[in-house]
Amino acid sequence: MDGTCIDSEPLWIAAEVALAKKHGEVFDPKDGVQFVGTSILDTAEYFKKWLQLPQSAQDIADEIVANVVAALGSAALQLRPGLPQLLVECQRLNLPVALVTSSYQVFADAFIAKLEQEPFAQELKRPIFSAVVTGDEKLPNKPDPAPYQAAATRLGMNPQECLAVEDSPTGLRSALNAGCQVVGIECMNPIPSWPGITELSSLADLDEKLLRKLASA
Repeated sequence: MDGTCIDSEPLWIAAEVALAKKHGEVFDPKDGVQFVGTSILDTAEYFKKWLQLPQSAQDIADEIVANVVAALGSAALQLRPGLPQLLVECQRLNLPVALVTSSYQVFADAFIAKLEQEPFAQELKRPIFSAVVTGDEKLPNKPDPAPYQAAATRLGMNPQECLAVEDSPTGLRSALNAGCQVVGIECMNPIPSWPGITELSSLADLDEKLLRKLASA
């Protein structure tokens, strides 16, 4: 979701900068790239140790998430290029779509609610996502294959029948480990040259012809 569907990474980095500032430290936004694709709890553990905070990592994670959800609510939705067209095309082709994210449910819900208000969503006759897997479920986080395995199960499919789109090495590894067909689209991190990854410049490149080709691979 973050970096694949929506350009939300700046919101997360801003929340991290604000957390450090609140406790009298300066966090370089460039250092936020290291957390792209990782679990929020891992990010919170980093800040707990660095800032020597007494709160639990879970409380710190909840604070970061709350700030990002608030920022999302007051900002225009910055969708990644090609997302609306891809979602419309998937419904036209009767292809179910799952959202698999390391973000928490509260942020995924806020994103989906805002996405449903976009003009393109009025063309859709079914819910945008047929399944949602979030980072606060009781599942191992990416790069473990569990999130994509769970998404496939909820769609009533095998992972091998699914096409995963990812922007981070962590997410790409998770999808590959699950056995999915995998597309990598660069956002804040370069796409690694790993076997099994088809690299595209944007979601706009996923037209019907390529979707069918990848699905039959």
